[in-house]
Amino acid sequence: KHIPGACLLTPESPSLSAALVSFELNGWEGPALSTALRDRWQIVIKGIQHPRSGLRASIPFFLLESEIDRLLEKLTRLSREPQT
Repeated sequence: KHIPGACLLTPESPSLSAALVSFELNGWEGPALSTALRDRWQIVIKGIQHPRSGLRASIPFFLLESEIDRLLEKLTRLSREPQT
């Protein structure tokens, strides 16, 4: 799914990645994005600070597809809003 303003920081090659997906969203600093997801939708994702400001989502094999879809839906919504 394409999310406007989202930038994937994790390598796309399966040999270079794992169950952690790092990304950033234009217009949002990592801590503010993490707080918005937690406060508004009880989605808890760890922020990353170095060298870029974004989030790192853990996507283990037991996570439901509907949970991933929910995260993508909320990130899409936040991509349309200014950081507060």
